Amino acid sequence: MFAKLMNQSRSYFDKNQSGQINSRMTNDVETLSGFLGGSISSIIFAVLQLFGILFVMLYLDITLSLISFLLIPLLLGVTLILRGPIRRIAQSRRKTIADVTSNIAENISGAKESKVFARERENIKEFERVNRENYKISMKSVSLFALIQPAVSIIAAIGTMLILAYAGYQAAALGNGKYTPGLIAAFMAYLARFFFPIFTLSMFYNTWQAAVASLERIYIFLNEPVDITDEQHAKDLPIKRGEVSFENVDFSYKEEIPIFKKLNLEIESGTMVAIVGTTGAGKSTLIKLLMRFYDITAGKLLIDGQEIKSYTIKSLRSSMGLVPQEPILYDDTILENIRFGSPDKSVEDVIEVAKLVGIHDFVQDLTDGYQTRVSEGGKRLSMGQRQLIAFARAILPDPKLLILDEATSSLDPISEIRVQNALEQVLKGRTSIVIAHRLSTIRKADKIIVLEAGKVIQSGLHKELVVKSGKYQDLYLKQFFTEKQQEKILAKISN
Repeated sequence: MFAKLMNQSRSYFDKNQSGQINSRMTNDVETLSGFLGGSISSIIFAVLQLFGILFVMLYLDITLSLISFLLIPLLLGVTLILRGPIRRIAQSRRKTIADVTSNIAENISGAKESKVFARERENIKEFERVNRENYKISMKSVSLFALIQPAVSIIAAIGTMLILAYAGYQAAALGNGKYTPGLIAAFMAYLARFFFPIFTLSMFYNTWQAAVASLERIYIFLNEPVDITDEQHAKDLPIKRGEVSFENVDFSYKEEIPIFKKLNLEIESGTMVAIVGTTGAGKSTLIKLLMRFYDITAGKLLIDGQEIKSYTIKSLRSSMGLVPQEPILYDDTILENIRFGSPDKSVEDVIEVAKLVGIHDFVQDLTDGYQTRVSEGGKRLSMGQRQLIAFARAILPDPKLLILDEATSSLDPISEIRVQNALEQVLKGRTSIVIAHRLSTIRKADKIIVLEAGKVIQSGLHKELVVKSGKYQDLYLKQFFTEKQQEKILAKISN
């Protein structure tokens, strides 16, 4: 199941909550495991016990045994009455457990936002609500199962009464001395144990149903379609030049809402291309398509003149370096986080890259240096430090295509200057795509592409676009100047 999860497409994680996935991988597996490890052995024991008791009871007295068997329909009736509610409660309980798991996972991942908006009380109330539902269902389940032993005991008591009445009648009215106190005592001892294996076997259906339900959910999980897979003709080839071409590309997350329609875009090998635009213009989607997190719906997406599907997913992504806006670090050392995508790289290689992006001195000042653990998500480090480690991680495998998705947005001015200086060295000889809101970071780009509603509306150099009336000029002026300053600059440009 974990292997399936790791190979799932990006869209699967967009559609499914992490808590629900976690519940399926833990609670359902635990239910099935409990059935295989405990219930089956209990059933085997119950069958053997039942046959053993039946043999001894029939050996002691056939008539008394047949009287005891008259109570079996009563026992089965109780089972049928309880079976439906138990099954329904089991199904409800799985859902409420999943809700609790999802709520906990959501509040862990959103802990920062909860603190920012002082949402602790509201979150506690919401957790209490879902937890209360789980508590209620659990109590119903416990209460229902608590009825089982008294019900069996009552049926066993009825059997005891019938046996004693029959034996007493035989001895008192008919003078039959066959039923001695010793025989009756022995038979009663076995009768008391006779009904529990029967009830265990009859309730096995409920356990089986719960296990089958979990198995079905596991089966569905394992057979979830993977949207993005290697094509039959795909080759395990690295990207050599980094030349990118979008030819009449169409794409949409939902059919009724197109993101790109007939998009045409050329990125030459070895150039730095900046993508700018307002929120929702399609900048990040462009990167998702390029890394094949999603497949285009029409047109062609080429890298080095080959369709992107002609590469295996591993070779495609291994040839790219991505620095996301919010980098994720793992609960491991700084060394292992930097070589996360290149485990074969040496410590010397890591240090060289760390010096290049300007974090070597900072790491050396830490008590354990490169062996310092950063905690889950890199919480022990500042956002800027995490971003620089992400830079080092992306550069370490020496990718031919480097993608920076708002990569400097979390850096302070000094760190940003340091990264910009490092990038001048890093970007030589490789293709780079930079998505940025800070226009100051892309002035030296070989080409700036302005996206609007999924269309390229402008392209060119910074010095060309900034003096030309259009979206880029508007973005630039608003970012760096006041309204009065903008009016003066526009007046000069128009003259």
